[in-house]
Amino acid sequence: MKLAQNVVEELWFSDPQAEEEISFNASQSLAAKVTTITGLKTFPVVAHKILQILGRPNYRVFDVKNALEEDPSLASGILKMGNSAFFAGYKGISTIEQAFVRLGSRSVRETVLAVATMQMFPDVGDGTGKLIRDHCAAVAAIAQTLARDFTPKYTDGIFVSGLLHDIGKLMLIDSGEHTYSVQTLNDPYSPDGDALEERTALGFDHGVLAGHVVAAWKLPPPIPTVVAWSHQLSRAYAERDIATMVSLLRLADSLEKLAASEPEDYEAGLERIAQSEAATYLRVDKNALLSRWQTLYMLRGDALAMFSS
Repeated sequence: MKLAQNVVEELWFSDPQAEEEISFNASQSLAAKVTTITGLKTFPVVAHKILQILGRPNYRVFDVKNALEEDPSLASGILKMGNSAFFAGYKGISTIEQAFVRLGSRSVRETVLAVATMQMFPDVGDGTGKLIRDHCAAVAAIAQTLARDFTPKYTDGIFVSGLLHDIGKLMLIDSGEHTYSVQTLNDPYSPDGDALEERTALGFDHGVLAGHVVAAWKLPPPIPTVVAWSHQLSRAYAERDIATMVSLLRLADSLEKLAASEPEDYEAGLERIAQSEAATYLRVDKNALLSRWQTLYMLRGDALAMFSS
């Protein structure tokens, strides 16, 4: 992997003249792919309508409820979220009004974004699509929990960023432009392996592709940037806010993959993850991960159930 990474970095960042030519060719390929995908994958009209309502300073829950009635699957997703482990109360909820009380408008907004996006990508490929969808849902849950525990300032947008961080892979599978192996998808210790292969083959990685597409869907900042730079660390770490959110995603990514593999010696896995650049940046050590491991593992299962078809 070290050799492969050096080769890709030489292609991507080296001689200024070569970099300019490569960047131009990559940008043309990326632009074509973004145009194709946004033409095929239009963000749901009802979801846009709801987001516009929620963006008004004096919106009415009644208006959101009426809009949701046009898309029962969105309404169902909000109720699932309200009854999930993220917000579970003593009683189950069964109405949109109750969901607003429990979740708050920001979480309702994030849930609309999440459910609408996941609906656009039913299982694709040879089963890897479902694996990626499940991974995205679980990373979203874990990243939000990590943010609450370690960086409370950065909880806004982290759930949706987690849910969208790998949809570029779904786009590439759906378009037939790239395929993925189960082995690389499940590796908790090589968060950039797939991105390096993509840059070699395509000139850009799935994060950059997804970031451009979700920006075209007019999803709010910093979500497009966090998604786009999830594998562009030289950019991400130059901006503190983006660096923190990208680090949360990368740490959650590794933890989810470790949980999915269900290792007998998970403590050794957590020790290795605690030495990663993401954990180091967030100042999260092995003991902090160990003390939260069972909670994160259970939240992962809850997230998979919440976004199951």
